[in-house]
Amino acid sequence: MKLCPPSSQAHAITLVGTRASFDRWNHRLEHPSSKLLSSLFCSYNLHVSPSQSLLSCVSYQCNKSHKLPFSVTSLTSHAPLEYLYADVWGPSLVPSIDGYRYYVLFVDHFTKYCWFFPIHNKLNVCFNFCSLYHYG
Repeated sequence: MKLCPPSSQAHAITLVGTRASFDRWNHRLEHPSSKLLSSLFCSYNLHVSPSQSLLSCVSYQCNKSHKLPFSVTSLTSHAPLEYLYADVWGPSLVPSIDGYRYYVLFVDHFTKYCWFFPIHNKLNVCFNFCSLYHYG
């Protein structure tokens, strides 16, 4: 006996009674705006169970948040490696596979190029900075 796949009409009819929450539709459709979701619900007569608003969705909050622009700085650089910014992070509670617990990041002001170095301890920051200076 050969089984045929259900037609799209039969599939649509089976989902008529399915009621998903607003949050579930929000996740299924990859976090569209609330205006678009409301339009879809009205256009396709989707049954939606009451739930929390989009404001409770972490993805929505992150995507809709806006940052003020950075302030204008008087610092200007005219060549690579003239000004470097450095940031050391650590110690990490969980070491990397190779046992690194600290990380150092260097950013060149002129090129905006970034160098990232995993390090075992903070004493290695000087070594990485010196190797970066000789590299440039």
